[in-house]
Amino acid sequence: RKNPGVNLKGMIFGLTRYADYIKDNISQLDAELASGKVEPDQAKEVLNALKEAMAMLQALITKVEGYVAQESAQPEGDSQ
Repeated sequence: RKNPGVNLKGMIFGLTRYADYIKDNISQLDAELASGKVEPDQAKEVLNALKEAMAMLQALITKVEGYVAQESAQPEGDSQ
């Protein structure tokens, strides 16, 4: 089943695809809100969901930054 506004990119998932899906969904959500067809109750639900997602994304950003810093600190060819 295909959802309108969701661009599927095949069955193989990877980190960059997940990041692309996040960006695509944000763009779609922005377009929906810009349409002016969002009810106040829907907007409140979206606001709460976005705040929760923001906290989750910030935690993930911190985790990925740590991973990148750790990988950058390792000498080339040294993978543990």
